[in-house]
Amino acid sequence: DKDSLMSQAYNKIKNDGNYQYQRTFLAAIMTLENKSDTLITLAKEAKKMFPNNEEIKLLSDYISYGQENILKSIEYSKSAKEFYKKNNLNEALNNYKEAYRLNPGDFTNPENIGLIYFQTSEYKKAIPYLKKVIDSQIRPSPINGKSELILGESYLNLGIKDSACHYLEISKNYNNKNAFRLHAQNCYN
Repeated sequence: DKDSLMSQAYNKIKNDGNYQYQRTFLAAIMTLENKSDTLITLAKEAKKMFPNNEEIKLLSDYISYGQENILKSIEYSKSAKEFYKKNNLNEALNNYKEAYRLNPGDFTNPENIGLIYFQTSEYKKAIPYLKKVIDSQIRPSPINGKSELILGESYLNLGIKDSACHYLEISKNYNNKNAFRLHAQNCYN
Protein backbone atom coordinates (compact mmCIF):
# COMPACT_ATOMS: atom_id res chain seq x y z
CA ASP A 1 0.00 0.00 0.00
CA LYS A 2 1.00 3.59 -0.69
CA ASP A 3 1.38 4.60 2.98
CA SER A 4 3.81 1.84 3.89
CA LEU A 5 5.91 2.51 0.77
CA MET A 6 6.09 6.20 1.69
CA SER A 7 6.93 5.34 5.30
CA GLN A 8 9.73 3.01 4.18
CA ALA A 9 11.11 5.70 1.88
CA TYR A 10 10.93 8.28 4.66
CA ASN A 11 12.70 6.02 7.16
CA LYS A 12 15.59 5.64 4.73
CA ILE A 13 16.16 9.40 4.44
CA LYS A 14 14.99 10.81 7.77
CA ASN A 15 18.32 10.75 9.61
CA ASP A 16 20.31 12.21 6.76
CA GLY A 17 20.21 15.68 8.35
CA ASN A 18 19.27 17.33 5.06
CA TYR A 19 15.96 19.15 5.37
CA GLN A 20 15.52 19.05 1.57
CA TYR A 21 14.56 15.37 1.77
CA GLN A 22 11.93 16.09 4.40
CA ARG A 23 10.63 19.03 2.39
CA THR A 24 10.27 16.89 -0.74
CA PHE A 25 8.63 14.12 1.26
CA LEU A 26 6.16 16.51 2.91
CA ALA A 27 5.37 18.11 -0.44
CA ALA A 28 4.59 14.63 -1.82
CA ILE A 29 2.23 13.95 1.11
CA MET A 30 0.51 17.29 0.39
CA THR A 31 -0.52 15.99 -3.05
CA LEU A 32 -2.40 13.05 -1.56
CA GLU A 33 -6.16 13.32 -1.26
CA ASN A 34 -6.28 11.41 2.04
CA LYS A 35 -3.50 11.60 4.58
CA SER A 36 -3.25 8.63 6.92
CA ASP A 37 -2.38 8.86 10.62
CA THR A 38 0.99 7.30 9.79
CA LEU A 39 1.83 10.05 7.30
CA ILE A 40 0.61 12.75 9.69
CA THR A 41 2.89 11.29 12.39
CA LEU A 42 5.84 11.38 9.97
CA ALA A 43 5.04 15.01 9.13
CA LYS A 44 5.07 15.93 12.84
CA GLU A 45 8.35 14.06 13.27
CA ALA A 46 9.95 16.09 10.45
CA LYS A 47 8.83 19.29 12.20
CA LYS A 48 10.51 18.22 15.45
CA MET A 49 13.72 17.42 13.56
CA PHE A 50 13.85 20.89 11.97
CA PRO A 51 12.12 23.30 14.41
CA ASN A 52 13.94 26.31 12.92
CA ASN A 53 12.87 25.60 9.35
CA GLU A 54 9.73 27.61 8.55
CA GLU A 55 9.05 25.69 5.33
CA ILE A 56 9.13 22.28 7.05
CA LYS A 57 7.00 23.65 9.90
CA LEU A 58 4.37 25.04 7.53
CA LEU A 59 4.20 21.89 5.36
CA SER A 60 3.92 19.72 8.47
CA ASP A 61 1.11 21.89 9.86
CA TYR A 62 -0.70 21.84 6.49
CA ILE A 63 -0.59 18.04 6.53
CA SER A 64 -1.48 17.72 10.21
CA TYR A 65 -4.28 20.29 10.47
CA GLY A 66 -5.28 21.15 6.90
CA GLN A 67 -4.10 24.00 4.72
CA GLU A 68 -7.34 25.97 5.11
CA ASN A 69 -7.11 25.80 8.93
CA ILE A 70 -3.49 26.95 8.89
CA LEU A 71 -4.24 29.92 6.64
CA LYS A 72 -7.19 30.92 8.86
CA SER A 73 -5.00 30.47 11.94
CA ILE A 74 -2.39 32.82 10.49
CA GLU A 75 -5.10 35.44 9.89
CA TYR A 76 -6.44 35.12 13.45
CA SER A 77 -2.88 35.45 14.76
CA LYS A 78 -2.33 38.63 12.73
CA SER A 79 -5.60 40.08 14.03
CA ALA A 80 -4.62 39.14 17.58
CA LYS A 81 -1.32 41.03 17.22
CA GLU A 82 -3.17 44.13 16.03
CA PHE A 83 -5.62 43.98 18.94
CA TYR A 84 -2.69 43.43 21.32
CA LYS A 85 -0.87 46.51 19.98
CA LYS A 86 -4.03 48.55 20.66
CA ASN A 87 -4.13 47.07 24.19
CA ASN A 88 -7.45 45.34 23.45
CA LEU A 89 -6.39 42.23 25.35
CA ASN A 90 -9.80 40.57 25.34
CA GLU A 91 -10.06 40.60 21.54
CA ALA A 92 -6.40 39.61 21.23
CA LEU A 93 -7.04 36.67 23.55
CA ASN A 94 -10.09 35.52 21.58
CA ASN A 95 -8.17 35.68 18.31
CA TYR A 96 -5.14 33.82 19.69
CA LYS A 97 -7.46 31.12 21.06
CA GLU A 98 -9.10 30.71 17.66
CA ALA A 99 -5.69 30.59 15.95
CA TYR A 100 -4.58 27.93 18.43
CA ARG A 101 -7.76 25.90 17.92
CA LEU A 102 -7.16 25.86 14.17
CA ASN A 103 -3.44 25.10 14.47
CA PRO A 104 -2.45 23.42 17.73
CA GLY A 105 1.01 22.86 16.23
CA ASP A 106 2.12 26.49 16.49
CA PHE A 107 3.62 27.15 19.94
CA THR A 108 3.41 30.96 19.62
CA ASN A 109 -0.38 31.05 20.08
CA PRO A 110 -0.52 29.30 23.48
CA GLU A 111 2.50 31.34 24.59
CA ASN A 112 0.64 34.55 23.74
CA ILE A 113 -2.54 33.27 25.42
CA GLY A 114 -0.50 32.53 28.56
CA LEU A 115 1.11 35.96 28.40
CA ILE A 116 -2.26 37.74 28.17
CA TYR A 117 -3.68 35.74 31.07
CA PHE A 118 -0.53 36.62 33.05
CA GLN A 119 -0.89 40.32 32.19
CA THR A 120 -4.53 40.29 33.31
CA SER A 121 -3.52 38.54 36.59
CA GLU A 122 -5.35 35.33 35.65
CA TYR A 123 -2.36 33.22 36.63
CA LYS A 124 -4.20 29.90 37.01
CA LYS A 125 -5.49 30.24 33.45
CA ALA A 126 -2.00 31.08 32.14
CA ILE A 127 -0.36 27.94 33.54
CA PRO A 128 -1.77 25.21 31.23
CA TYR A 129 -1.04 27.24 28.10
CA LEU A 130 2.54 27.95 29.14
CA LYS A 131 3.08 24.29 30.06
CA LYS A 132 1.87 23.29 26.58
CA VAL A 133 4.56 25.52 25.06
CA ILE A 134 7.28 24.13 27.31
CA ASP A 135 6.24 20.53 26.60
CA SER A 136 5.79 21.06 22.85
CA GLN A 137 9.34 20.13 21.74
CA ILE A 138 8.91 22.24 18.59
CA ARG A 139 10.23 25.61 19.69
CA PRO A 140 12.91 27.01 17.43
CA SER A 141 16.40 27.55 18.82
CA PRO A 142 17.62 29.41 20.64
CA ILE A 143 14.91 29.06 23.25
CA ASN A 144 14.78 32.29 25.26
CA GLY A 145 13.08 30.95 28.39
CA LYS A 146 10.16 33.37 28.04
CA SER A 147 7.45 30.77 28.70
CA GLU A 148 9.39 29.38 31.66
CA LEU A 149 9.82 32.91 33.05
CA ILE A 150 6.10 33.77 32.76
CA LEU A 151 5.16 30.38 34.21
CA GLY A 152 7.57 30.89 37.11
CA GLU A 153 6.17 34.38 37.74
CA SER A 154 2.62 33.01 37.59
CA TYR A 155 3.47 30.45 40.26
CA LEU A 156 5.15 33.18 42.33
CA ASN A 157 2.00 35.29 42.17
CA LEU A 158 -0.03 32.28 43.29
CA GLY A 159 2.37 31.68 46.21
CA ILE A 160 3.55 28.30 44.86
CA LYS A 161 7.23 28.89 45.46
CA ASP A 162 8.64 25.41 44.63
CA SER A 163 7.13 25.41 41.15
CA ALA A 164 8.04 29.08 40.66
CA CYS A 165 11.70 28.46 41.48
CA HIS A 166 11.76 25.32 39.31
CA TYR A 167 10.63 27.19 36.19
CA LEU A 168 12.72 30.27 36.95
CA GLU A 169 15.75 27.97 37.20
CA ILE A 170 14.94 26.51 33.76
CA SER A 171 14.50 30.02 32.37
CA LYS A 172 17.91 30.98 33.84
CA ASN A 173 19.42 27.96 32.08
CA TYR A 174 18.17 29.50 28.82
CA ASN A 175 19.97 32.70 29.83
CA ASN A 176 16.85 34.76 30.44
CA LYS A 177 18.07 37.91 32.23
CA ASN A 178 14.79 38.55 34.07
CA ALA A 179 14.81 35.01 35.42
CA PHE A 180 18.18 35.60 37.12
CA ARG A 181 16.77 38.62 38.97
CA LEU A 182 13.49 36.96 39.99
CA HIS A 183 15.22 33.76 41.01
CA ALA A 184 17.73 35.67 43.15
CA GLN A 185 14.94 37.68 44.83
CA ASN A 186 12.67 34.72 45.55
CA CYS A 187 14.46 31.39 45.59
CA TYR A 188 17.40 31.59 47.97
CA ASN A 189 15.63 32.04 51.27
